[in-house]
This record gives sequence, C-alpha cells and structure tokens, in this order.
Amino acid sequence: MESCRVCPEWCINTPCLIGGMPEMSLRLIGNSLMKTKLKGMIMLCRPLNTFMFWISVWIGAWLEGGQTMLQASSGLSVLGAACSATAIGAGSNAINDYFDIEIDRINRPNRPLPSGVLSRQEAWWIWATLSFFGMGMAVIVSVMHLFIAVICVGLLYAYSRWFKKMPFWGNLMVAGIGSLGIGYGALIMGGVQRVAWALLFAFWATLARELVKDIQDMPGDQVVGARTLPIVWGELPTRILASFCIGITVLITPLPYLWAQYNGIYLMIIGLTNAVFIYAAYVLAQQEEQQTARTSSLLKGGTMLGMLALATQPF
Repeated sequence: MESCRVCPEWCINTPCLIGGMPEMSLRLIGNSLMKTKLKGMIMLCRPLNTFMFWISVWIGAWLEGGQTMLQASSGLSVLGAACSATAIGAGSNAINDYFDIEIDRINRPNRPLPSGVLSRQEAWWIWATLSFFGMGMAVIVSVMHLFIAVICVGLLYAYSRWFKKMPFWGNLMVAGIGSLGIGYGALIMGGVQRVAWALLFAFWATLARELVKDIQDMPGDQVVGARTLPIVWGELPTRILASFCIGITVLITPLPYLWAQYNGIYLMIIGLTNAVFIYAAYVLAQQEEQQTARTSSLLKGGTMLGMLALATQPF
C-alpha cells in the first residue's frame, strides 16, 4: 500500500492521496500539519527567552517610575514597549535558527528547522514579520524607542549572521542587548538612573550564560568552522571566564541593599538567587559535557529570580 505523499511519517498505513483518500482524512492531516507548524513557530521563538524580554521591560518601567507606571497613558506606553521588545527578541531567535541550521543538525536536531517542521524560508519570514511588528510598536512609544528598536534589529541580525561565530564579541553583543530591555522600559518613565543595578546584573548574568552556551554548542560549531571562545581559547579557559562572570554577578547583588535602600524582601530573594548561581558555578566546574545544558538552565532561572528580587525596590 502506497503511503500518503502529504505526510509520509504520519500516513504510512493509509491509502495515498492519488488513490482516493477520504475527505475526513485529508482534514485530519491538514489540522495536524497546522498544529505542527504552529508548535514549530512557538519553539522557533523560544517562549521562555521571549518572556524574559517582556518582563524586563515592565521591571525597568516599575523600577524607574514606581506607581506612575500604573497610570493609563504610562501603562499603554509600557505595554507597547513590551510588545516591541518581545517581538524583536522572538524574531532574533528565528533568524538565529535560520543561520544556524547546519549547527543545529548536530547540536539540536529536534529544533523546528533541522527536523523539517519549518523551512528556512518560513523562519526568515517569521523574523521579518516580528521585527517589523516590533519596530512598528516602538513608533507608538517614542522616537527614541524606534531608534533603539531599529538598531537592535540590525545588531541581532548581524550577530546571527557574523558575530556569533567570532570569539567573545558576539557574547558581549547579546549580553548588552539582552540587558537593554530594562532600559527600554525605564526610558518611558524618564530615565535610567534607578535601573543601573538591574542593568549590571542582567549584563553579567547573560554574559555568563552565553559563554556556557558556546561550550554547549562546540560540536556543531567545530563542524561549520565557527571561531567561538571555547574553540579559540579552549573549553577550560572559557569555563573559568564564565565562572568569573557568575562571581561578578553574585558580588553585585548585595550592593542595592547597601546603597540603594532595598529591603529585607530583596535580601531573601537574592539570597536564593545567589544559591542558584553558586550551584551553577559548581556544576560548571565539574567539566562534564552532559551537565553544561543544566548549567545554562540554572543561570536562566537564577536571572529570572534576580530580576524578581530587583523589582521589590521600595518607592
């Protein structure tokens, strides 16, 4: 019996379309394909990473403006900025996978592009649509936000195409842009004076995680000839540098309590955050390949906890 040419892996035991597949079967296949495509689009955008863009804008606005953020006009502006940053961040994940398809065939074969769920052309259109939507949302916030959005779209494209495969420069670029969401929200409230600690925390935590991800991606990066830091310097020096960045992140955390009038709630949450970071550094020091992904997840969780702690600043 010939298998269906629409979706061989799903219809191996059903009559081929040419042989007269029932209309109901075609509908079921069509619905399954749509669901698979939708799931692939969500995976392509990395929803947890994208959520961090969303929440960082709100935290930045809250830290800078406090309850002023809750006013109708300010709230709408923050919503627009959050949508803008989230769309641009999601789009950057799509274009990253577009250029990394050969690397992901080795490192992450279940990702939407190497698995065949989405095509490269579809990933490109997702990037373009989300990027233009993000820049469009920035227009309704302010000229400054539009300027930042355009610069970020360009830099993130350049990162995915060129800088990601260079030692350290790509890591610095992502750490800078990744922490920028806080300032993006704070600017709506008139400045970035009160978010300095959050910017520093986000930068160093993101830089540490980017270095760990480079270690994690070494097998695929070596095949395509990428010159990331662990390939150029070696894995051990990169682990040491990532641990140093984790250490800087931990050392920063008491300063808001000492110098910026943060309260005991902050100390409680940041204490848990530091425990996560220190454990991540311990896992990283084991130099076990299978534990590298765990370190990356720990750093992501620690960063989210730290941002929550910073959001407790009293007004």
